[in-house]
Amino acid sequence: MAIARVLLFRLASWLAYGALTPLYEWVAQLYSDGEWHTWRRQGLAAVQEAVRGTAAGRRPRVLEVGCGTGALLVELAQLPCTVLGVDRSSPMLAAARRRSAGRVALLQGRAEALPLPAGSVDAVVLTFPTEYAYAAATWQEFARVLIPGGQVIWIDAGELRDPGWLVRTLQTLLPGAELASLMDGIIPRLNELGFTAEWRVVELPRSRVHVLRARSAGST
Repeated sequence: MAIARVLLFRLASWLAYGALTPLYEWVAQLYSDGEWHTWRRQGLAAVQEAVRGTAAGRRPRVLEVGCGTGALLVELAQLPCTVLGVDRSSPMLAAARRRSAGRVALLQGRAEALPLPAGSVDAVVLTFPTEYAYAAATWQEFARVLIPGGQVIWIDAGELRDPGWLVRTLQTLLPGAELASLMDGIIPRLNELGFTAEWRVVELPRSRVHVLRARSAGST
């Protein structure tokens, strides 16, 4: 059963980032009972905190990996930052391009091989990523593109306090226990790669969401 849920999750992800891109946000809102925008905006708040100490006169650069349809990108663009978005899906990037209307730089690429020079961003943010977030190659790339002491901010595992029957049904189809195990196991792996990392739980009125803050080696 666990294997079947994982395979179903992979199929759903493949469809969501391709043929069903126009439905992506609608499905995310349905699955989260309307909390999806609240959850992803925790990434906005965390980025604001992460770049607050940027040296005067230098504009921080923020990279969203797996930027999807650009919902968070356009909000990041309201901060005093240079914002970049990377996604491997052409349909997702097309949607993000329409939404951002030239306010952010968009690049097609994979998290495991980011099309950016070393030490070029102050913060990396990812919200509800797929399996690439657990790959060592992804974090090696994050360490490469971040400035010394730069941060990765990862939003995941939103939980409703009182989900309705439809949400409960949808949740049974996804690999919940497997996801929790992967999330717990990522911290020691990140420490080995030179990051200082921890998960925090953000309590919200109707739900909670998990936020990982991982700081790269070195100091700003």
